Amino acid sequence: MFPMTRGREWFLDFGKGVPAGKTYGSVIVSLRENPNLKIRILVWQYFPENGTLVIGNPTEPGSKQAVARGLWKIQCSRSGVRLQRGQQQVTLRRADPAD
Repeated sequence: MFPMTRGREWFLDFGKGVPAGKTYGSVIVSLRENPNLKIRILVWQYFPENGTLVIGNPTEPGSKQAVARGLWKIQCSRSGVRLQRGQQQVTLRRADPAD
């Protein structure tokens, strides 16, 4: 869904953040390639019992249920939160306030 190539930066915007104890919500995923901006709104759910984060489409034509697009294992690191899925690994860091 999100091609990862060198030089591309994806931004995940959780709005006002994720309050303690909240395990689901929506996230805006954007790719900024000036002058273009690609945006996609997705839903997420965290399962703390096994450290899994599921990200998916909020709806699928003809369905009222969210459709999972990715299942990630979450690990904390010094630079942020690391998501791992198979051999892929992504680290989420807080955005610079100047961005």
